[in-house]
Amino acid sequence: MKKLFALLCSLVLVCASAPVFPANAANTNNTTKLSSFGDNEPSAVAPPSTNEPIYTYGNLKYIKYTDYIEIYSIANETAASAVIPAEIDGLPVTSIGSAAFCSENLTSVVILNPDCTIYDSASTFCNNFGIYDNYYFSASYHNYQFSGTIYGYKNSPAQAYAEKYNRDFVALDGGAEETKNIFSGKCGENTTWTLNDEGVLTISGNGTVEFRDPAEGYYLYRIWDAKKVKQLVIEDGVTEIKDYFIGGTAGSSISRRIRGAFEDCINLDSVTIPENITDIGGRTFYHTPWQESQQNLWEEDYMTIINHVLLDGSICSDEVIIPDDVTKIADCAFRENYAITSVVIPENVTEIENNAFLRCKNLSSIKILNPECKLPNDSESICNTNGNGIGEYYGVIYGYEGSTAEDYAQKYNYLFQPLSSSAEVQTTGTIWNTINPDLTRDGSLNSKDAAMLLVFAAEFGAGNVKSFQAFMNQQYPNG
Repeated sequence: MKKLFALLCSLVLVCASAPVFPANAANTNNTTKLSSFGDNEPSAVAPPSTNEPIYTYGNLKYIKYTDYIEIYSIANETAASAVIPAEIDGLPVTSIGSAAFCSENLTSVVILNPDCTIYDSASTFCNNFGIYDNYYFSASYHNYQFSGTIYGYKNSPAQAYAEKYNRDFVALDGGAEETKNIFSGKCGENTTWTLNDEGVLTISGNGTVEFRDPAEGYYLYRIWDAKKVKQLVIEDGVTEIKDYFIGGTAGSSISRRIRGAFEDCINLDSVTIPENITDIGGRTFYHTPWQESQQNLWEEDYMTIINHVLLDGSICSDEVIIPDDVTKIADCAFRENYAITSVVIPENVTEIENNAFLRCKNLSSIKILNPECKLPNDSESICNTNGNGIGEYYGVIYGYEGSTAEDYAQKYNYLFQPLSSSAEVQTTGTIWNTINPDLTRDGSLNSKDAAMLLVFAAEFGAGNVKSFQAFMNQQYPNG
């Protein structure tokens, strides 16, 4: 009888409660959406099962619908923080689903879309799961405690949710009576950032700007709202700005994408950066008006060069001659540039970083004039195509004998042509006059080399290999 009475009370409570936050803004179903467990929620709350594909973005799992994104859950249950962006893959994030952030280690969640709705349950944001005397006991939302903080905009569903369920809330948009700082946080072990309501983003501290938490083992997405950033001020003491990854951990099966620290700040038109910063990620200012304005300074080559670092050459075309004052080519600088055909790298360039010429499918000639230029330890950084971590380059690398360029070409079976010390080298020719004739690598030219060349000619003619490099990779798979 007591159980029946408890169940009846539970039903009354369910009928009397009306959620104020729909699961998503695009939902046209007028039915009331309650917790998937009703009043019989188990002590271990988890997001409800779904038949929809679940994707990963940074530290979030989400469901992708036709015109909106719903956050399904936090991806790393040991994480202390999470940032919910305003959009993912070009679609607005308009919904946070049931029990999405029910995690005992969670201390802060930032919600950057002021219109993002939240599933109306105390278990959506909680650190513990309530106490139940028996299966039919109806727990009130006070049993779902959350000791962390929700960051969102004033008068948003995030604030309404926090007030209803007694969660700590901090507004991202301060009023006149409050400080000018909208928000602040860490952006490295010893670096911090502050964004004020005038759109000025200030980076302070000492050392590296990087969005990665080594202790938790996953990459963090930057917290600030990129659309609000109009001016960037990097103070003295900062020495390096790193690109970062989203979408998974290194070596995992989860897709990872490289991003720049200030990428997609679509209103950024002013940058102050100390001259001593020369370690700058190639995508740092990708898709910003400021970078576009820097490209326009170079009337012919349209390169972004900061503190002698070539950050971006994505809109260069045909024959590219890199300016003499450049000392480093940043990672991904020419990545997937299909328009360039040849590149001359001056002797002042001391380093070419990872993926600088990744998938430049029409690049046929790259001339490296510094015999000691530091090159990456992978074949993909100079390649026309790639797959399974291996790059293929069908063009020619020009450099001096005994140079790092020659070592790189030999290691990855790329075609190498030595430069003369006094004359310009012909940059066109057949495959036959660019092959190192010692094919067997025994230190001498003999009939074995001629025989291997004939084998290559036969394989190439039969269509079994599409390049000399591919043939040599078969002969020397370890380089």
